Parts: sequence; C-alpha cells; structure tokens
Amino acid sequence: MRNLDGADSPSPGLQATRSPLVSTAILAVLVTIWHPPLFSVEGGSLSLPTVVGGVTGPFAFTFVATWLFNHTFGSVLMTIILYVAEGSVRHRDGCTPACG
Repeated sequence: MRNLDGADSPSPGLQATRSPLVSTAILAVLVTIWHPPLFSVEGGSLSLPTVVGGVTGPFAFTFVATWLFNHTFGSVLMTIILYVAEGSVRHRDGCTPACG
C-alpha cells in the first residue's frame, strides 16, 4: 500500500523553494503538456473547442487540485478523489466537456 501523505507528490518539493502560486503554475504547465497526446486517443478530433478545452481544462484543474492538496494538509487521497470525480463527469451524450 502506498503512503498517501503527499511525500511522493511534486507539490511539496516545488513549494519548498517557491510560492504555492509559482509552484502550481510550473506543475500546471507540465500537466498541460502531458495531455495533448491524449487528443488522438479520444477520437482524434482536433477542433478548436477540443484543443481549447484540452489545454485550459488540465491547466485550471491543476490549480484546484493543488488548492485542495494544500488545504487538506497534503492529503493525496482527497486529491485522488477529486481527480476521479472530475474524470467521471460526462455530458448526456457521453462526451467530456472538452468535446464542445
């Protein structure tokens, strides 16, 4: 069983030498760079709403997740629950909000 106290999370390491805002911005850029290759996996549509949602969504979600992490005393479990809840939200047609 993994330790869910935040010791493995990048946020405490970044926040040790930077402000929470700066460290979250760095992490948000890395998370956003990670997601564009997934566009081809999710149907291959590269329409403008898909690209804008696929870039701004992860960037904004990183700020929310970091805020939750910091305000739950470094609880990775709560951050994982938020991530799972966000990932399970779908429109009635089965499309994510990024589909447009």
